[in-house]
Amino acid sequence: MAQFSLFVESKAKTLNVTLLAEEFNEDAMKDSCASESTVRAIAKQLGIRHLFCDPTRAQRKERGIGKDIALRENYWLARLNAHRTENILFVCGADHVETFGKKLIQDGYQVQVLSEQFGIGLPRPIIN
Repeated sequence: MAQFSLFVESKAKTLNVTLLAEEFNEDAMKDSCASESTVRAIAKQLGIRHLFCDPTRAQRKERGIGKDIALRENYWLARLNAHRTENILFVCGADHVETFGKKLIQDGYQVQVLSEQFGIGLPRPIIN
């Protein structure tokens, strides 16, 4: 996890990110027995904003999202749209890179994939 943290921190600094967003939420944190989100901790450390984008169980039920990936990604997009003026680094699983990237582009975002699957073929991050 330390290597992942260093990678995200390095990219956030290099790209002047103002918002770290992620495919995660409080429910998932509890389900994972985690006391903190790694991405949220990095945002705190860097003094930038953080946003959980995945719908909670209650929100999935209320909106009829269930496990539908396309509907989940649409929910993420709606969450990000409230932050269009920010420089966003979005962290998600490899199975969403292509599909969510296309949604972002169709909605007018400029997209740069930093890694299609973390840890595979990545250079060591340089932290200043």
